[in-house]
Amino acid sequence: MLFRSVARVAAERRVPFAALRVIADTADDVVPPVALKAVSPDGEPLLGKAILGALLNPTQVPDLIRLGGRTSVAMKRLKEIARLGAATAFGFA
Repeated sequence: MLFRSVARVAAERRVPFAALRVIADTADDVVPPVALKAVSPDGEPLLGKAILGALLNPTQVPDLIRLGGRTSVAMKRLKEIARLGAATAFGFA
């Protein structure tokens, strides 16, 4: 994953580094199998696989929509934190 490479370079240069992840689904959510198959090993969404999977498995579409909405909220929060700056947001300054 990219963050490991960035962390390694930061450590070599003695630059502070922090990684932040957001989680989109709750413990009660069903992550549709289509969604799990439509993600690369690096965690990137594979849109073509997601669309094909949804077309072939229409009963999973409501769970895909729910997960998509929660992912959108999670990404919005992550972007807000990035705009603030990790040092400010987490009191490192």
